[in-house]
Amino acid sequence: MNLNYSYEDLFQFNKNCSKLTYLKAPSVTFFYTSKNNVDKFMNIFFIDTNFCKIEVKMSKCIGKILIQHVTKNFMIIDKILNYLEKDENELIEIIGESGTGKSYIFNSIHQALKQKNIPFEIYIPFVFKYNQLKEIVKITTGISDEKFDEIISQTSDYDFSNRYDFFYFLTEKLSEFNLFKPKTIIIFECFHLDNYTTDFIQFLVQFSEKFKIKFINFTREETFSFSQKIQLDFPNSGEIRQILAETYPNKKKNYVTESEIISNISSGNYYVIEYILDHFFKGNKTIDLQSYLDKKISFDTISAQRIKELTKSQEELLLTIFVLDTRATNQNLQQILKSKSLEKDLKYLTKNDIIFELENNIYLKKVSPVKTYFFNLSEPIQKKYFKDILKELKDEALMEYCINVKDYTFKKIEPVIQYLKKIQDYYNLRKIYESLLSKAEKPEIKIEILKNLGIANLKLDKAEDASDNFRQALKICISNSFPAEEIVYNLAKSLFSQQSSPFALEIIKKYSPASITKYWKCKITLLKAEILMQTEQYKDAIKNVDEAFQIADQISNLNERSLMKADDKKLKGLIFYFSNELEKAETEFMDAENLYKTSNNLQGLAAIYNNLGGLATFQGEWKNAEALYLQSLDVEKQRYNLEGISICYNNLGSILEDEGHYDKALYYLNEALEIQKLLNNKYEISTFLYNIGITYMDLGEYEKATHALNQALKNAKTFKLYKSEDAALNALGALNFKMGDWTAAIDYYKQAIKKSKDNNFLDGLCQSYNNLGELYEKRGEYNLAYDFYTKCIELLSNISDEFMKAEIHGNMGSVLTRLHKFGEAYKYLVESFDFFKKMNAKVEILEGAQKQAYYFLQTRNIESANYYLDTALKLAEELNDDYQIGKCFYLKTFLERDNTEQALKLLKQAIEKFIKTNNNFDLGMANYEYASLLFENEDWEQALQILNDNKKIIKKFDAIKFLEKNDILIQKISKKYAIELKESKQHESLLNEFYEITQNLNAISDFDVLLETALDN
Repeated sequence: MNLNYSYEDLFQFNKNCSKLTYLKAPSVTFFYTSKNNVDKFMNIFFIDTNFCKIEVKMSKCIGKILIQHVTKNFMIIDKILNYLEKDENELIEIIGESGTGKSYIFNSIHQALKQKNIPFEIYIPFVFKYNQLKEIVKITTGISDEKFDEIISQTSDYDFSNRYDFFYFLTEKLSEFNLFKPKTIIIFECFHLDNYTTDFIQFLVQFSEKFKIKFINFTREETFSFSQKIQLDFPNSGEIRQILAETYPNKKKNYVTESEIISNISSGNYYVIEYILDHFFKGNKTIDLQSYLDKKISFDTISAQRIKELTKSQEELLLTIFVLDTRATNQNLQQILKSKSLEKDLKYLTKNDIIFELENNIYLKKVSPVKTYFFNLSEPIQKKYFKDILKELKDEALMEYCINVKDYTFKKIEPVIQYLKKIQDYYNLRKIYESLLSKAEKPEIKIEILKNLGIANLKLDKAEDASDNFRQALKICISNSFPAEEIVYNLAKSLFSQQSSPFALEIIKKYSPASITKYWKCKITLLKAEILMQTEQYKDAIKNVDEAFQIADQISNLNERSLMKADDKKLKGLIFYFSNELEKAETEFMDAENLYKTSNNLQGLAAIYNNLGGLATFQGEWKNAEALYLQSLDVEKQRYNLEGISICYNNLGSILEDEGHYDKALYYLNEALEIQKLLNNKYEISTFLYNIGITYMDLGEYEKATHALNQALKNAKTFKLYKSEDAALNALGALNFKMGDWTAAIDYYKQAIKKSKDNNFLDGLCQSYNNLGELYEKRGEYNLAYDFYTKCIELLSNISDEFMKAEIHGNMGSVLTRLHKFGEAYKYLVESFDFFKKMNAKVEILEGAQKQAYYFLQTRNIESANYYLDTALKLAEELNDDYQIGKCFYLKTFLERDNTEQALKLLKQAIEKFIKTNNNFDLGMANYEYASLLFENEDWEQALQILNDNKKIIKKFDAIKFLEKNDILIQKISKKYAIELKESKQHESLLNEFYEITQNLNAISDFDVLLETALDN
């Protein structure tokens, strides 16, 4: 008697079984591998009650074994489930080429989620659909088509800079309607998604942790920058041998030869391995591979062979499912094909693993081979399939049809173009424009397409491609005497964005039309002024700005006139700012603000508030700067401009750090970082992690600083951002410098030097040399410091950063002062100090004043030293900088050497500030001077105690010269007070002995014993 059982029946029958179990007839026999990892793929066909053994269909058994190997005995499934259990958004990628077992894992995770009652949805991407944003939004939120379209219609009120600004707008609107719910979404064949939609998924996961949205993506190659990645690989011959041993457990063989043959034939492809074992399993249970020793079997050849073996009706069914593109159902297939054998053909394709059904829709198991087969057919046959399907799908598949069969016009797909513009999808707009261009014949249509194609490339940061588009358009304009002002403007702008300023100016000069509208003439003139400003030709830039303002006055449209005049004022303000005429810059910015308000231009207002905030920051007007940045932030939020919001947060973080409000600074910097993650801006992510690390360092939270800077370094290395890597290495050097691990600091600086040299990054190289110079100067190794500053000076002719030049000149002046080369030192000190004073850079003026004060202390010019120290102290107190206040107190003690009491008071104040700010090396220096004064005041015991404690601080910094100096003073005191010191030690010894006796007596409780012991002692 033969009984048939489903897997579920057997599992319910003995769910606690955890090993191979043999049950007597008439019971059943079955195999259950583990309590936790239930294999639902084993398919038992019959049970022999006489012999009590299992027989299985071979292909299903192979499938089971392969699943276990792909999932590494379910470790991968457990890993995915662990990610899903986290109380936060997750983006998981299962990455592997065709044949690495993605479909096995897809089936396993699908069943595991069901078993654990975890709600999930599956999305199979379209192959032809260019943009799948709407589908992802719908599956994520459950939004209706009408509501989605209503939100999209509002985008015309905003001038988004890029797709990320639109994503921000869209997710904010969806959040307002409370549409996001915790959800797990599995996307199979994620590589069929368009770039725009994958960018949105990345954005959505980063947008808000409160949504608890989780994506599991099956893909062929890494798709997302920030995701949990699970990489799948092909099995090697050893793993194939194990598969064979498990498939044929009764064979007394090690399968070394067979595994090598199969590995060679299949290249490790699981799909091919399964095919080989399924097709070469003979009745005598042997594997016959001899005839295939010199052959290769690939995924493509197997797939092609399977399609070739189909009947005519099966082939038509397969291709119809393909062209329906995930929309296939039994109903629409019957309507399109009207086939009598439909049900039979569907069963055949399913049985042979060519298609599968999911929630009433029918999908291809492997899309790529069918796609290849379809597009090798003649164009008439392709068009026939599309046209037959369009009768059923109407407008739903219009775009896919038009693009793929190249049967469309600009007018025909204008609605699609407008939709893509509204959602800022310039990826797909570029594809459409390129396709339209290949068909365009009329010159005026070609110009329009090339212009739009150029704008799309600019939006995608493809300035070089944009320049080529605009050049082609310009040639057509010139050949046909068409108006070219807009093309000239866009071409010059794209060249300017590529740092090709001379070419941009040449285009404006040579091709600007004689007859031109006032609006475009004004824009071109302003662009010319901007280019001249960037090349530091400030006088010529001002001339062009003034000319543009006069032209703007002649524009008839009031809104355009106000906007052009506002842009003019803003640009003029920037020119004055860069040429260090700050009062004039402020006046122009204020005028621009009024004009932008008149034209209600939010973009202009946000920029003006930011620029005014920059001026206030530069002048140390922190409160005013903070208020202006907050105004800019508010406007940027109104226009959903993520980059602008991030800039505001960064600026707020910087000024609050300068004010010493570290908690608020860190809040703003972390907000800026989160936005850069939304923007997927890998370079800026490193920059903000760097800024956060520096802030923690200034706050004295070194562990958090180390973590942030190491994250910045890791991000820079991952995405090969050598400038960011250099900055992170230098920052880690500075952190270790401050922490007292100068050996580690030197190592980081040397790594940064190597990185800069390898990439010919002179700015970074100069910064590293300067950092090493500062370290050695601080440590008292002045000749080494001088050598590194000299290397910096040699590089300055190739560096445009005037700020860095001034900083290096100041440092060179400082070390020359310490080397007593006063004649050389003074010119460097003055040049640096004057530059920062002209720029009104208060922090740098403060440090420069301290260096000047030290110079005059060394040259015995007490009056000048006092003047510069008063200047420095005033600025330090204004900036509320405890560390710099401490340094000023420390330097002032050298002016008070004749007044020991006052000098000690100043040093005590300096020590308190250094302790508060964790500046231990400066603390060591102050301790040394304090001990020196105590020694002079004959308070030798306290002096000696301070100096001995100071040794522990100095040793951490490997400052040998300073340590020697400290030891010499200890020896000097010890020698002078040798007798007193000896008596003190004897006294200390007696005290210790007395203490030991009293401790022993305290341990005795009996009075008589206590008395006797005391008398004996």
